[in-house]
Amino acid sequence: MKSKLLLITSVFLLSFNAVADGKRATRVTLHQLINNPALYAVTAFCSNHNPIQDGNCDLNPGTSMEVNVREKSTDKVIIYRITAHNNEDHYICDKVGATKRGYAATFEDVVYNETSYTEDICTSVSTIGQTDTRSGVTVTETVDGLYIQFKNEGGQWDPETYPQEGQSVFVDFSAVE
Repeated sequence: MKSKLLLITSVFLLSFNAVADGKRATRVTLHQLINNPALYAVTAFCSNHNPIQDGNCDLNPGTSMEVNVREKSTDKVIIYRITAHNNEDHYICDKVGATKRGYAATFEDVVYNETSYTEDICTSVSTIGQTDTRSGVTVTETVDGLYIQFKNEGGQWDPETYPQEGQSVFVDFSAVE
């Protein structure tokens, strides 16, 4: 009887540790730093297709959100897609021993269903024990136009292979006909 109890306890503990270390979602926070809202509009569509102008989208592993950036005078739109890869081993970006603190998410632009810019950025937990990774996408207006950047907003632990933030990408409406 003792050996059966020990075996059941061991299986339970192994299952519990696997669940406790799993990262359920990537939380993406949308930030807009637009000086002239009459010129530009930014709307994000979470994986459930609900639109937001500011706030958070929680992306389950393998799901995506889209950030639509529109130039109002021409009605041109460029779409940026963020795809979560939590719990996919080849996207681990921060790990200490068996504890996985972060997974990379893919950030890409989409013009006419073609991608010209793609980056994988580390998204990590803010504190130990947290079950979702944190990241942000910021659209900033400058004198030159709009820029968009995707970055880690979780803890700055010790990332492996993937950067903590992407490039600040110029939103080039001339690419849209």
